[in-house]
Amino acid sequence: MLASYFNAQIRPRFQLLSQDQIKQIHLASLDILERTGVRVMLQEALDLLEKAGAWVLSENMVKIPAHLVEEALRSAPSRIAIYDRNGSPAMNFEGFNTYFGPGTDTPFVMDIETGERRPTKGLDVSRVARLCDALPNIDFVASMGGVSAEECDPHLSDRLNFALMLSNTTKPILFTAWSLEGLKDIHRMASVICGGQKEFELKPFMIHYAEPITPLQHAPESMQKLLFCAE
Repeated sequence: MLASYFNAQIRPRFQLLSQDQIKQIHLASLDILERTGVRVMLQEALDLLEKAGAWVLSENMVKIPAHLVEEALRSAPSRIAIYDRNGSPAMNFEGFNTYFGPGTDTPFVMDIETGERRPTKGLDVSRVARLCDALPNIDFVASMGGVSAEECDPHLSDRLNFALMLSNTTKPILFTAWSLEGLKDIHRMASVICGGQKEFELKPFMIHYAEPITPLQHAPESMQKLLFCAE
């Protein structure tokens, strides 16, 4: 007989592709990077790639030999640890670990008081952060939306979004930054909370949500933020 009081935590594992299909995609990606190439629109990044052995051509085009990609993958850490704001372990990115949290950049919400659809405001960012902070099955916090143009300069809204989340949760924060300057300001806020840059590096509690522009090109802003994170 099974004990009725037995509890088990089940971790989902979503696997859409077989290992053979994953390998095929990987090999095709290596072929594209080496034969077709990608456009990298930042000279500093082009210089680093060329120094590493990539072939830099005209018009910001760079072709990356397969062995360089494989070497980079081998040098990448197999595990990344993320902490909460208090310095306690929160998430380990390794294997098939799965974590849950809200999304980002939702332009509209259903007002919880009136039931009406309206643009997202800073109040909503704060509410979502507090709600996620209280829910034990939510592992990290994201803004879901952002402050409106009426509330602050749109170029500064990324900083305010982060500050609102920072003020309403101790869980790890997934954030976006519109520019390198915004990322630097957000990084300074996080470092102050941790007690300094060295403490932040030892126990980071935030994740920068950034991605390239498809197809096969990397804008200057994306590369600047990526290089800053690498530093």
